[in-house]
Amino acid sequence: MPISPWTLGQLSPIWTIVLARDSKPMDLTGVTVNQLSLLLYNGNHAQTGTGAGTFTIIDTNPGVITYQLVTADVPVVTGTYYVRVKINFNNVAPDMSDYVTWTIQA
Repeated sequence: MPISPWTLGQLSPIWTIVLARDSKPMDLTGVTVNQLSLLLYNGNHAQTGTGAGTFTIIDTNPGVITYQLVTADVPVVTGTYYVRVKINFNNVAPDMSDYVTWTIQA
């Protein structure tokens, strides 16, 4: 499911994201939701925060997750933003998914 277009203040539906790195599906075998973080970026790809919502792992290979937004995750100004998921693979350097474009409309 694409996450754009989105409306200011919108919190649903829950996002379903197929995690990819360099456009190749990621393998989440052995990963738990406690190892996932949603990173929020502005239109210049500068990180602006970390999501406070809830993850569910739907499939491990390819890695498919859902993410339930909370109010603190949603920008208060229209524009183009980006999100990506950080995966902490058990004390190995964290890996990042590709950026997902998130367009917020009035």
